[in-house]
Amino acid sequence: MDSFKAIWIGLFISGTLIVISNFYVSFIGYWIQIKKVSKKDYKHTSGIPFIGQLLLLISLFKLPNEFLLPGSALILLDTSGVHIFFVTVGYHYIKDIIINKKK
Repeated sequence: MDSFKAIWIGLFISGTLIVISNFYVSFIGYWIQIKKVSKKDYKHTSGIPFIGQLLLLISLFKLPNEFLLPGSALILLDTSGVHIFFVTVGYHYIKDIIINKKK
């Protein structure tokens, strides 16, 4: 396993960079652009979906336990991840139910 440790760390670092860029695009980039242009003129950009989480998950299976906590935190931080997809779908489903009850 030691000979492949560099590969697993490389996957971890790649996943980390993708997750950080997704977070930047979703939150930090928005606030920087909003100061330059109006909300009406803001053009939303999206991150790279699922890839960062996938790379982190694959690497966490082979890396030592010291990587588990930061890796899990990064997975939760990914704004283009699976958990955000399910939260968004659930939100819109509940919103549609509430709107249909009002009709």
